[in-house]
Amino acid sequence: MEDPLRYGAVSEAAYALKDLFQQVTSFEGSEVLSTHIETDHGRAVSPVSASFCIIDFMRTRMFIKGIAEAISFKLLEKKGNPVTVLYAGTGPFATLLTPLTTLFSPSQLKMVLIDLNPESLAYLRKTIDLFDMGDHVLEIIQADASTYQVETGRHPDIILSETMMPGLYREPIVNIFANLAAQCPRAIMIPELVRVEAALISNLSASGYEVLPLKTLMELSAATAAEMNKPECCPAIFHQGIEVEIPVNLDPVYTRLVLLTYIKTFSGNDLGLNQSSLTIPFFFKTAKLIKEFPQRLRFKYGTDSFPGFQYCGFTDLSQGWAR
Repeated sequence: MEDPLRYGAVSEAAYALKDLFQQVTSFEGSEVLSTHIETDHGRAVSPVSASFCIIDFMRTRMFIKGIAEAISFKLLEKKGNPVTVLYAGTGPFATLLTPLTTLFSPSQLKMVLIDLNPESLAYLRKTIDLFDMGDHVLEIIQADASTYQVETGRHPDIILSETMMPGLYREPIVNIFANLAAQCPRAIMIPELVRVEAALISNLSASGYEVLPLKTLMELSAATAAEMNKPECCPAIFHQGIEVEIPVNLDPVYTRLVLLTYIKTFSGNDLGLNQSSLTIPFFFKTAKLIKEFPQRLRFKYGTDSFPGFQYCGFTDLSQGWAR
């Protein structure tokens, strides 16, 4: 029987990893390191924000475990040749790959590291030098991964991106996956699956939330990301939207309309409700009590400079969408 997970130990390890990166690279917060970059495809978070993701300890654990298992899987498939991982949105430390250079040799793991923020890349280069990771690195690229074009003959085996928030809000992972999945149809995408569903929940109590699922709005995967660029099979959530019905005679315990996010990094490495900052309920800014909503809503996902789910009352489509 597998030993029970010791959350305290995982948390301590995540904080220790963050402290190690910051001390070794002399990383200190400043205005320039705290500045996000807004793009046509979503927000590229600041180096400081990226560094704080490390201490979301279950998120860090499940991503690193999933990536390690994906690399091992691909090594069997490649029969002795190294596995190439394209990491889109590395932040200052390439947090999800750097620890794995102690597990996989340069003959097993090669990395293509992409980030838009030049300050992040400056610290990334220091990280690579100070941890002697140079033999693992094929290339460091300053680019927007939402538009980056993979060179012919240099397609990665695994594409990794953690550029996301709860409810797939604001950050560009959907656009990044849509761009890269179409170019690299044989690559494993990590996370392997992100599912977002509309749900009703209760107020938070000592025992947690009461949850009433309504409908799955999106399942982001390599397959669905590749379809986004094909008009004939693009998922409905990206154009006409998906209808969701709120039950009549609703139990008054349900007070809020939310999006719930579920993440499978790879294989059995999952993050469910409240297990990570990525899987906390996403409350709509304009959402109040359920009684203020029409019985039927239509949701769609916008992939513009402010990505995210939008909704409108079923009879109010002509009046536009609300976030």
